[in-house]
Amino acid sequence: MSAAETSGRRRALLIASGTYSDRGLQALRSPVGDVRKLGAVLGDAAIGGFDVRAVVDRPTAEVLQAIERFFAEGRRADVLLLYISGHGVIAGDGGLYFTTASTDLKILRSTAVADSFAEARARAYRGVDAIDYADGFHRRDIGWRELERGGRGDDRPAEGSA
Repeated sequence: MSAAETSGRRRALLIASGTYSDRGLQALRSPVGDVRKLGAVLGDAAIGGFDVRAVVDRPTAEVLQAIERFFAEGRRADVLLLYISGHGVIAGDGGLYFTTASTDLKILRSTAVADSFAEARARAYRGVDAIDYADGFHRRDIGWRELERGGRGDDRPAEGSA
């Protein structure tokens, strides 16, 4: 392996959505400012040292492509930071969706960015499995056990469970 492959890069993708075409979504001032300020701190070589890319008030397709490209270009040793600022909407199916400039509240699945726990979990486990633990091991069951308990970090049963 070359030195470039073993030394990681510090990369950040900052996404802000503050203006929306759907009248049901109130415009927000903070996301764009948040991304600008966070980008300045992360990008400062003396503080964060990240290579920062900002995606501001863009349509869903462009945001999804930016996220996919960001992770696809990542290498094992990289530190990747994804930050999203804007509205989050809980849909009728219980899913959480991050809104973009082109989100239509009536058709969230195709016009917003879904936050799927199963997908995120699968990606995280692929990352954990890619690590060479030499003389060690890792456990994959801790997170889902916590979720089954209700995700509160204690042993009390979740509401509505027996």
